[in-house]
Amino acid sequence: MPVVKVFTRSQWDEFVRGLDALPDKPASERGMTVREAMKEVKSHIRTAQNKGYTLGQIAEQAKRAGVDISAGTLKLALRESSTEARTILGAKRRVTRRQHTQRHATAWGKNRNQIKPRIGTGAVRIRDQTRYR
Repeated sequence: MPVVKVFTRSQWDEFVRGLDALPDKPASERGMTVREAMKEVKSHIRTAQNKGYTLGQIAEQAKRAGVDISAGTLKLALRESSTEARTILGAKRRVTRRQHTQRHATAWGKNRNQIKPRIGTGAVRIRDQTRYR
């Protein structure tokens, strides 16, 4: 069973004073996620690719600089950053099959809340109400 830890008010006050006294951390020392870094580094990676370097070779270069990422991570991050850019510019987003069926009328009726019964369940769900046969 977990033990509840109790601290005095003065301990919490000392902790808060210590936090308030902390100086601002320089931007160069702050951590960045791969997604955040891709916004700044993407063009440099594309330039290296245009020079003939593969994502694997670029990942090796990153590891030498202390950034331990794989080629797959770079590929995914580049794809995500380009998807964000297309979305911001107003391009169409991919529609999943579920979204498509929710948007359009089906053979079971025009009501979007009406769900086709599954075989063998014995229950029919209409307008968020469950009825048994």
